[in-house]
Amino acid sequence: MEQSLKDTREARRRLAGKIRALEASLSLVRAGGQSQEAEMHSGTIADAIAALLNRNGEMRASELTAALQEAGKLLRTDSAYATLFKTLARDRRFAKVEGRRGYWRLA
Repeated sequence: MEQSLKDTREARRRLAGKIRALEASLSLVRAGGQSQEAEMHSGTIADAIAALLNRNGEMRASELTAALQEAGKLLRTDSAYATLFKTLARDRRFAKVEGRRGYWRLA
């Protein structure tokens, strides 16, 4: 029963992330811009992170990791979070959000 509850929560979390991504893409398409999906697949991991942060503002590192994995920019491995964190720390386009642990924004 407990495992079923965990699976249900995980599925709901994934669906909520997909809904947010679709809503962001839809609003961008309505505004006449390039879709987030197209931006996510072209360029580097840092470019994809910048596109996500540009659309969503502040995001948790775990949310960024999940979004990049769904877009195919990061593999679903144990090192995915480390790759993301190193990219965020090295690129001057990104900054930690003061007072919010694990949140990043565009600098």
